[in-house]
Amino acid sequence: MARGHLAGLVLLLSVSLCAMVSPAVASENAVVKSGDPLIGLFIVLGFLFALVLFCYAYLFLDRAMQRKVDAMAGRKDIEGLIRALRSPFSGPKAARALGKTSDDRAVEPLMSALCDHREAVRKAAAAALGELGDERALGPLSRAAEDKYASVRGCAKWALGNIEKRKEPGAKS
Repeated sequence: MARGHLAGLVLLLSVSLCAMVSPAVASENAVVKSGDPLIGLFIVLGFLFALVLFCYAYLFLDRAMQRKVDAMAGRKDIEGLIRALRSPFSGPKAARALGKTSDDRAVEPLMSALCDHREAVRKAAAAALGELGDERALGPLSRAAEDKYASVRGCAKWALGNIEKRKEPGAKS
């Protein structure tokens, strides 16, 4: 699960625990006070139930997107994978699939994906460009090697090394 989702879940759980132990939110004459342990328990259970539903929905969506990307890759639908690269749900999966192709049409969109706002997409795009080994990606990968996230920097440096190895005489393409 992404760090942002995990942080949101921790925040949600913290809020529910605070509601359980906080003083009464209503007036002095309120029948139900937020400090009441039974109400606090129901609040926590409600949040936990919502958390479980969220996790199942996330997993369902993630698997559905993986099946969709796998189907496009199986059909060698490069244009479909390029469109999926821009999708908020299937971007990293599409980048990895494009890296496994040897199609030159994937290089430009993957180089553009190195500037995506999502770390996972930039990381997957860098790795995919390294798999493709196209020298046109050297400049964008050099810039990605200075990314603020270590995972992106590491993939970009690996990709640069992989492309450089392919340029050496006698290297396999």
